[in-house]
Amino acid sequence: QSVTGQTPRILAAPGFTSTAAAAPVSPVTSALISVAERLRSIVVADGPNATEADALTDRGKYGSDRLYIVDPAVRVFDTESASYVVRPASGYVAGLISKRDQERGFWWSPSNQEVRGIGGTARPISFVLSSTETEANRLNEQEVATIVRTDGYRLWGNRTTSADPLWAFLSVRRTADMIYESIEDAMLWAMDRPFSEQLIRDIRDSVQAYLDTLIARGALLGASCWLDPELNTQVALMAGQLYLDFDIEPPAPLERLTFRAHRNGDYYEDLISSVASAA
Repeated sequence: QSVTGQTPRILAAPGFTSTAAAAPVSPVTSALISVAERLRSIVVADGPNATEADALTDRGKYGSDRLYIVDPAVRVFDTESASYVVRPASGYVAGLISKRDQERGFWWSPSNQEVRGIGGTARPISFVLSSTETEANRLNEQEVATIVRTDGYRLWGNRTTSADPLWAFLSVRRTADMIYESIEDAMLWAMDRPFSEQLIRDIRDSVQAYLDTLIARGALLGASCWLDPELNTQVALMAGQLYLDFDIEPPAPLERLTFRAHRNGDYYEDLISSVASAA
């Protein structure tokens, strides 16, 4: 921020975050998670690119709501060798997330979106949308994203490695981060101004107006900002401190859609009744 004026929101180090399942935690991944926590960013890391079992073992090393693991690697065409080579998937996934942000918004999940520039995965990933007995869905159940072949090659997986179900979804984590950061940055104008009723109203109303805009765009299901008199005591205000509370609820992505099919023999009676009435 102090050098470029920008804060990275997606961190990745293709070729440096993947470790064998039996190896200790990747030091690069751990370092990136620490940076992501300070920056309110997320980390896209590569799995071991070996077997399904290895991918699940590797997943068990982590527990951060800012980590998004992708396995296996991808196959891309190398123009120098005129052949397909294996490359880490994290760089392609990070690019997809950025593209999704620009086209639809940070509250949209990158899952079920086509990964451009690849010719396949390093190992075949079985996938049937309605079956939990496929590798893609088994990986997803254990918070490992993957890439499936259906109408192109698509990223498949919504979940971070968080142990807290409130922050299980990548899009929910990122939406909250963006809102927290935006509110803080937008209130720079108010700092160091003398207290007044108008100042407090302007801060509260500005935050609420921003939240209302996000609700209208579909980024939030609901949100509210308010002043808590119990926190904003005479002592606090005389010390130059003001507290405003706000709540938000980002929309979770539709991860499981269940259709329940039924047989109904009564339609035969409708058939006969229709024929009889037309006679």
